[in-house]
Amino acid sequence: MATQSVRLSESTISAARKEAGVMSRTLQAQIEHWVRLGQAIEQAPTFDDKKIKSALRGEISPDELGSYERAVYDVEHEVLMENASDTEVEFFRQLGKRQREAGFAKGDLGT
Repeated sequence: MATQSVRLSESTISAARKEAGVMSRTLQAQIEHWVRLGQAIEQAPTFDDKKIKSALRGEISPDELGSYERAVYDVEHEVLMENASDTEVEFFRQLGKRQREAGFAKGDLGT
């Protein structure tokens, strides 16, 4: 089997290392396990990537997502916010404020 190096964030490696210890797996086996889980979720018949993208764009509420979709949304949103500029963070703060005023639950779209 061919191997290839991939850069992962320290937080991902730390989480994988911790979970690997709990599950009695090697670090590599834990990361591969998570990759297989991600593939299975994305291929599930009830998983709709278009709905996740709509929620990330603020077109629908994350409350409209199924549990698997919401889990993926939460991860994707966190990554987007980590890389967001101050202007983008303020945009999402204001978007959240408007959504709460319109009846969305507090916490929707990361606000």
